[in-house]
Amino acid sequence: MFENVLKESSAEDVYWHAWNEFTHTTLNALDHSQLLKLAFEQIEGQPVLDEKEQQIFELVLSNCFQPDPPNYLLFDCVYEFGSLHSELSGSIKNICHSTLDDWRHKNKIESLQREIEREHGRNERKKEFQKISHEIRAARNLAWLGWIAYVYFCRFNDVDREATELERLDTELGPTNSKIALEGLRKLVEKPDLPTPQEVGLFNVRHKTFRWWLAVVAGMDECWSKQQNLNIFNQTALKSALAINLVHITRYDTNNTKTSFKRDWVKNLLAEKPTLVLSIYGEIIRIGFQHKVEHPSGLYETLSESAFKPYIATFALGLLADFPNTQPKNLKQLIRTVIPDRTQRSRLVALGLSTLAQPSKVKGEQRAIWYSTVFVLAFEKLENTGRKYICRGSAELWVLKDIVGSATSVQNEDSRINLSTDQTAFLARAFAKNYKNVGRPEDGWSGSENPWDASDFIITLIIGMSTQKNGNASKYLAEFASESRFSSYSDHVKHAQHNQKLLRWRSQFIQPNWSQSIESLRNCHPAHMSELRAMTLDCLDNISKKN
Repeated sequence: MFENVLKESSAEDVYWHAWNEFTHTTLNALDHSQLLKLAFEQIEGQPVLDEKEQQIFELVLSNCFQPDPPNYLLFDCVYEFGSLHSELSGSIKNICHSTLDDWRHKNKIESLQREIEREHGRNERKKEFQKISHEIRAARNLAWLGWIAYVYFCRFNDVDREATELERLDTELGPTNSKIALEGLRKLVEKPDLPTPQEVGLFNVRHKTFRWWLAVVAGMDECWSKQQNLNIFNQTALKSALAINLVHITRYDTNNTKTSFKRDWVKNLLAEKPTLVLSIYGEIIRIGFQHKVEHPSGLYETLSESAFKPYIATFALGLLADFPNTQPKNLKQLIRTVIPDRTQRSRLVALGLSTLAQPSKVKGEQRAIWYSTVFVLAFEKLENTGRKYICRGSAELWVLKDIVGSATSVQNEDSRINLSTDQTAFLARAFAKNYKNVGRPEDGWSGSENPWDASDFIITLIIGMSTQKNGNASKYLAEFASESRFSSYSDHVKHAQHNQKLLRWRSQFIQPNWSQSIESLRNCHPAHMSELRAMTLDCLDNISKKN
C-alpha cells in the first residue's frame, strides 16, 4: 500500500502526501522503520536519482531517528548511499550538517573562560581561607561567615541550587575547609552579641542587612542537625535567629524561585514556646507599622500560624489599639483576625467606638473600616453619624461589604456572624440607593466592585430576608415593594415576599398530637389557632346560609 502511495505521488508531494498523510491515516499503527525501508528500496538500485527519487532519499534520511528506538543501521546505509551520489550532497548537508552561529561560538568561549576564572577564584579563595581558618572556626571573622552563609543558602547566582548545603561548600572550599566553615557557623550562635530583633526589624524597614546575619540562621540549622534540643541554645541566639529567619527568605525551590519553609527548630519552638515566638514576631511587625510599611514583614505568617491560635486575637487587638490608622489592608486583616473570637468582640467594639470618637485619630478609608466593624458587631450602638458615613459614597459601601463578607463567611459556624433583619434591610437600602439591578457583561469583566457585583449583593440580601420567619422581615419586604430604589429589583422582592409568607405560615402551624386529632374529628376542642379560625369561619358560613 505504501509503495503504491509513493509511486502515485509527485516530487512535491512525497513528504506530505506519501509520508505525513499516510502515517496519519493509518494512525501510526504501521512500523515506521519498515515503511522507511520500503521507501529506500525504491531508490537503492538507481545509479542516478531524479527529482522525485531525491525527495524519497531526503524523506528516509530525515526520519531514520524518528522511530523508537532509532534505526541506526538504516541511517548508515542511506548515508553511505547518498555519499556515492553527487546529486545528493546538498540533501546530506541540509539534513545532517548544522551551522553553528557566531554568537553561539562566542558564548561558548566566554562560558569556558568564566569557568576557568571561576576555578581560579576558588583556588585562591581556598588559600585565603586556610590562612585565617582559625578565625573562621572561632566565629571571629564575620565577613567570611557572611560569605559562607551566602553559599550555604544559595544567595550567589553561580552556585549549584540543586546541591545540598554541604555539597556547595565542598565545591567552593574543599571538604576540609567546608568542615571548618560549618564549625564556625555553629560557634557563631554561642556568641552573646548577636543582632537583637529590634535591630533586625529596623534594618529591614530600611532595606538593609548584613551578610553575616544569615550565618546565625545557618548556624542554628547546623546545631539542630547535630542535636535536636532547644535547651542547647541561649535566649539571645533563639530570638536573633527567629527575627532574621522571619524577614529573610533563605531557600530556593527547583525552579530557581524563592520559597519560605518552616525549619525544624522553628517548628519545635512553635510547639514548646509559642508565646516567645509570637513576641519576637510582634516586635518585627510593630516596627513595620511604626514606619508605615505597606507590607510589614511577618504579619501574614503570624496571623495565619495555627500555633498562635489561642493568643492571636489578643495580639491583633494590641496592634489595633496602638495602630488604629495603619494601612487599610493591614487594618482589615487585623480586624478579620479578631471578629471570629467571640470573647474579644466586645473589646473590639469598645476600641472601635473610642477610636471613632476622636475624629482626628482615623480618617478616610480607615474610618469607614472602623464604622463597618461596629456595624457588624454592634449595630444598635452605631449612631446616625456612623450610619450616614458608611453610606455616603461607593468607596465606603464597598468597604462595608468587604467587612460584612468577611464576618459572615467564617468557616467555623460558631464564629460566624449572622446579620439581623435590621442590618440586612439597612444594607439592602444603602446599596439599592446607589446601584440599580444590572446583569454581568457578556464580554467579561475584571474586579469585584462593579455595578453587577452590587446587584448580586442586593439580590442575596433580599433572598436572605425571605428566609427569616420574623414579622420584621415581612414589614421590610413590604416596604421594599413600595420604595422606588427597589423598582429594578421588584421581581426579586415579590418572590421573596411570597417565600417569606409561606415560611411564616409553615412555622406557625403546630402539628396536633393524637388526642387533639381525635378531639377535632369529634367536633370538640380545636387543636390550634388555625383550626379555631377554620371552625369559626365554617360556623359563620352556616349562620349566613340559615339567614
